[in-house]
Amino acid sequence: MSETEIKKVIKKLEEEYPINLNGAGALYTTVRRMKAEKELGLPLIWRKGSAISVKTGKRGNEMNELEWNKFYYDLCENLKRDYPPLYDSLFSSN
Repeated sequence: MSETEIKKVIKKLEEEYPINLNGAGALYTTVRRMKAEKELGLPLIWRKGSAISVKTGKRGNEMNELEWNKFYYDLCENLKRDYPPLYDSLFSSN
């Protein structure tokens, strides 16, 4: 992906997948955004990085691929455990 293409993708993500910073909405919108970034194959360095791992202290866009995937998986599991209807709305068709 060229830098111009990446910037277009990021702009589209900002419009279609904004991050809510409060309560259940924060977890849901973060997982939703990370899911979209992963599905689009956006390079890690260009991803939003709004979520910070308590374990590593790194933002999502500062992690390597293994760290990011583990972090994403853990956030998905938290969403599934704490807010099953929100989880189902994201992953029911998968």
